[in-house]
Amino acid sequence: MQMKEIQSFKLFSESNPEIMERLQPKIPLRQWGDVDSSEKLRMIEILIKNDFLGEYPEHVVFCIEELNDRFKRITPGDDLHHHQVDIGDDHKGEEHAARIDFQRIFVHADQDLVFEMLSIFADSLIDKAYVNLASKEQSLKNRAFYLVNAYKDFDKLEKCLNDNFVQFCVNMSLSREGFIPRQDNKIEEEIYRPTLQVLSDPKWKSVSDQLQAMFNDYRAQNYPEVITKASSAVHGFLQILVGEAGKNGKGEYGKLFTEAREKGIISNNRFIEGIITTIKGFLPGERASKSTAKPAKEQANSSDALLVMNVVMVLIQHCLQNLGEIKEA
Repeated sequence: MQMKEIQSFKLFSESNPEIMERLQPKIPLRQWGDVDSSEKLRMIEILIKNDFLGEYPEHVVFCIEELNDRFKRITPGDDLHHHQVDIGDDHKGEEHAARIDFQRIFVHADQDLVFEMLSIFADSLIDKAYVNLASKEQSLKNRAFYLVNAYKDFDKLEKCLNDNFVQFCVNMSLSREGFIPRQDNKIEEEIYRPTLQVLSDPKWKSVSDQLQAMFNDYRAQNYPEVITKASSAVHGFLQILVGEAGKNGKGEYGKLFTEAREKGIISNNRFIEGIITTIKGFLPGERASKSTAKPAKEQANSSDALLVMNVVMVLIQHCLQNLGEIKEA
């Protein structure tokens, strides 16, 4: 006798996708400055509810101290500054003052200061001792173990903060490379995140730094420079792959691609060959016509920059998959 399939309970919204749209209508992605202060207040309340400001008080203090040290003329963390001047060594008082500053900056400061603060806070959650161990370790298994531990607290913040940004339609996303422009969920989850996670390994630091600079330029709307950095990141990445890191070759994309193919890092089949041929011509072409590397023939815009970034991330992911550092989906 055939057993009946056990029925699973379905939420009301699962019966009709339009219900979710009616409950919380989709809106276009927004820059931080376009998010209402009441919504920012709800986001910071979620961070507090998840205990990020309470569980890591010393990191909050460090974050605000670092902001004050970097920007002495404006002293963003006014409460902590005055507390330390007036009262001195009082850890509990410092923690309270820093939390007040953190919340006020998050809700009321402009975009650049908010993301600078969040960057400092997120970076402070990375265990640099484990990163250092990973940089010296030869065993891939041990390196992976060290990196998991290094980013354990960071990853929790990343998940919470990015869920906030998705819910409130903020156009940025936190990653191990720093803040990156939010993409379609499928692109972000299947290409950007796994690729950037691998590139957080110290052996890819030079490539990681170039990509972070690229993302920073995109956030600053410096689109020609995005294309310059993207081209440099791919050039540096290919040099590391074929064992020519540090060489200052000019425009040797063809040679580097050929060597990478010969080493099996780039797949040698008709389908991939067509894509790689396109990329090989596309990146130098965009760099020549729209970047700051040479006098631009035409002005790069947001769409140009986003396309170049996506092409770069797809190429890097393909190579890392062939190296076995990212498993095929």
